Amino acid sequence: MNYHEAKSIIFSYIEGFYNTVRIHSHCGYQSPDEYEEEYYEKKVNSIMASNEIVEAVA
Repeated sequence: MNYHEAKSIIFSYIEGFYNTVRIHSHCGYQSPDEYEEEYYEKKVNSIMASNEIVEAVA
């Protein structure tokens, strides 16, 4: 293995795995995966709640 192959493997690990599971302060000290999951869960709940309001009015 040469330097460039090693650098590529390390970069792939950091960007593809490590940064997705380590906590980040800008994500409220959650991992990006956890933050994204919570974000979309809130978004879906909001959409479902607004649909229930529309159905109740109709």
